[in-house]
Amino acid sequence: MGTEEQLAHGQGEAPARSCGGCTACCKTHEIEELSKPANRWCPHCKVGSGCAIYFERPPSCRDFGCVWLNLPDALPEDSQRPDRLGVVFSIFNQPEVTGDPEGKRLRVFVNEVMEGRLNTKAAKRALDGLRKYADERKAGPRSVARVLGSATSSGEPDPS
Repeated sequence: MGTEEQLAHGQGEAPARSCGGCTACCKTHEIEELSKPANRWCPHCKVGSGCAIYFERPPSCRDFGCVWLNLPDALPEDSQRPDRLGVVFSIFNQPEVTGDPEGKRLRVFVNEVMEGRLNTKAAKRALDGLRKYADERKAGPRSVARVLGSATSSGEPDPS
C-alpha cells in the first residue's frame, strides 16, 4: 500500500474499497476544471450510479479519495460510506496544510452532503473514530478535532 498521505489523496495503490454507488463527493466538492462549485451536483454525475465521464474525468476527480475509501481502518463501517453517512471526510497531513513541519498533525475537512448531517450521532461517532485513529498513530493531541473546511448543502434537490 502507499503511504497514508498518498492514499488520502487517491494516489498510490488501488484503494481497499470502491465507491460503489456513492457519488457524495460529486456534490460536495468544487471541480475547478469543470467550473463546478461546491455543494452543487456535477452535471456528469449519475446520482447513486457514478460518473458519466469516468474515464475522462478531470485530475481533481482522479486524485481525490475520501477517508472511507482510502483509509478503511479510520472509518471501518459500511454505514460510514459518505452517501450513507451524509458526510464526506478528507484527511491531510502535509505540512503546508497542517502547519506542522514534522507531519504529525492531521487535518480533516468535512463536507456535508445534506445540511445538518454532521450533527447526527452517526457522524459524531465517525469523527470520534477519526480522532482515535489519529491518536493511535501518535498524530498529536486534538489532531482531528479541528475541522478546517465545512461545506453544507445549498438545499437543492437531488436530481432524479
